[in-house]
Amino acid sequence: MTSPVAVTIRLMAGDDLDTVRVIEDAAYGTEAWTCRTFEDELVNGFSSYVVAELSNGQLAGFAGVWFMRDQLHIVTVAVDPQLQRLGIASRLLRAASKWGWRQRCRSQYWRSGSRTLES
Repeated sequence: MTSPVAVTIRLMAGDDLDTVRVIEDAAYGTEAWTCRTFEDELVNGFSSYVVAELSNGQLAGFAGVWFMRDQLHIVTVAVDPQLQRLGIASRLLRAASKWGWRQRCRSQYWRSGSRTLES
């Protein structure tokens, strides 16, 4: 990893969806979520999404979590391929994890393919 870049982590807004979809497509190709999926996630009541924003306003990546009782499930994370290996995904995952602890989640899971990793 090269040296980390300065990013601001903030909640995803509806206005971010076009850029989020571009990042999603670049990161996941044919496995990318649809715009409708993201729209539904932003209003379903049990999920939360954050974005990493560079100092110039460019979105660099995003992460999403589901809250299930006292558990936090990290369901997605993606970074613009041109900005990978700069520590952005790590910042997103740390922010998601901190959010879970603030919401009193006692365990956190990251689903990767068919494996579930407990942190």
